[in-house]
Amino acid sequence: MSELCSIEMCKSSSCTQCHCCNKKFCQTHFIEHDNLQLTSLADEINLLNDRLMAFNVEKLIDDSRQKLETWRAHCHKTIDDIFEEKCQEINQRANEKIERQRDEVSKMQSTVAKLIQKQETTMKDIDLLKATIQTIEKKINNIEQTCFEVINRPLVIDDNLIRIEELYIPHLDLSTLPPPYKTINHTDGSSMVMGINDRFFLVHQEANLCLMDREFIVVKTSRWNHDWIWDICWSSTLARFFVITQKDVFIVDENTLSIEPIQINRNQIWLSCTCSDISLYLSTSNVGSPI
Repeated sequence: MSELCSIEMCKSSSCTQCHCCNKKFCQTHFIEHDNLQLTSLADEINLLNDRLMAFNVEKLIDDSRQKLETWRAHCHKTIDDIFEEKCQEINQRANEKIERQRDEVSKMQSTVAKLIQKQETTMKDIDLLKATIQTIEKKINNIEQTCFEVINRPLVIDDNLIRIEELYIPHLDLSTLPPPYKTINHTDGSSMVMGINDRFFLVHQEANLCLMDREFIVVKTSRWNHDWIWDICWSSTLARFFVITQKDVFIVDENTLSIEPIQINRNQIWLSCTCSDISLYLSTSNVGSPI
């Protein structure tokens, strides 16, 4: 005996089974069920199409275009700087040539004036003056015939200087974050900043610097007798922590937790720090803070 249609209140026998939901339907209700599924799929496709139609391409590429614009401006500035440098070089070399001959002419004028004043000019003096004048004249002629040839090579730009890569940046849903793994209790006398490397945390707890492992277990402590800590960062190059106060910067050894001050300008008020492979960056506590 065949089964009844899956639709409640329908007394008809089922004649087909839906492969999507495995329910059995009579012919009439199967057509309705099939149409309902197609309508739902069509609605989903329409929603996807609406999202595609709503895409703002300019907004999508704006950040990348801004980076290209910055790169272009930097390249133009580099070319402009080279151009100005070479223009100044040509101008300087030309002026130096002229200035040297001006000095020679000035010396000749002084020599002639002295001879006129003494009124004891000899033929030897006259011959020497004539020879010197001829030499200066030749040099001036050479200057007038001098040109500065610019020997330049075409600017060849490697297409691989810029590569376009697609990055997928998923939307961050904060509601999916797991609860805190562990927490650190801070007292009122402790700085809230924290430095971290691949093994330890460096934190300030009351009057001590504390090195903690990944389980937040204190493995070393060192007495902190300096001002309030504003920031901490790790240098992988030096394998040291940097600790900054308002006026000072200190290096802290991970192994011994020894604290050594760095000689630095104490006229600044330091606010934060970070490191690259070759540099330490400090920001100051001012409006429009420089680095």
